[in-house]
Amino acid sequence: MACIVYELTKSIPNITYIFDEMVTEIEQDESKGSKALVTFKIGKLPPTEFDVVIGADGQMSRTRR
Repeated sequence: MACIVYELTKSIPNITYIFDEMVTEIEQDESKGSKALVTFKIGKLPPTEFDVVIGADGQMSRTRR
């Protein structure tokens, strides 16, 4: 399913895909609207706000816990 969604949306300019990074925290602050603040482990990216977060990291995902 992840492959299908990716193939259909990868060329849409306002969609961002991030590979080779690990999420350490997803925080949603209702006072900021519906955006989610995502903090990354490896440090390639600073904490970043997103409208939608979809994790496609497999059955043994630490993120889901």
